[in-house]
Amino acid sequence: MADTTPSQGPLRLAEALERMRPEFCGNQATLLEAAALIREQHAALAAPQPNAAADGWMPIETAPKDGTEIDLFSRHGHREAGAAWGLPPHECGEMGRYCDSEWHDYEPGWVTDFWGEPQPDSEFTHWRPLPAPPTLSASKEG
Repeated sequence: MADTTPSQGPLRLAEALERMRPEFCGNQATLLEAAALIREQHAALAAPQPNAAADGWMPIETAPKDGTEIDLFSRHGHREAGAAWGLPPHECGEMGRYCDSEWHDYEPGWVTDFWGEPQPDSEFTHWRPLPAPPTLSASKEG
């Protein structure tokens, strides 16, 4: 079974924020609040997901809509890897003036590599977190 334990990096960041001194960084309460939020998110990632099937797929209604990249399973029977809720990237020419792109009319939705515009929840049935990246081992000297 694959290790799904979240990285310890966020906890180290929270510890660093807690150690920062206000005279160097501003408001101590803000630093402690940021550290608490990081710890809360780390704990949420480490907790078992509600309604998760043995293979990790969960109902689309429970998917995070905060920009987190996830895998989606469409009602058409295919998997979309690395999708996120939001709007696709777009740059308007002339500092945003004179842009006639339909992008400005889009509502937020699931942005995938396959679809050119955001898709609603109704296009997908399930989601799951992205798998953990492979562990890289040090090369053997020979």
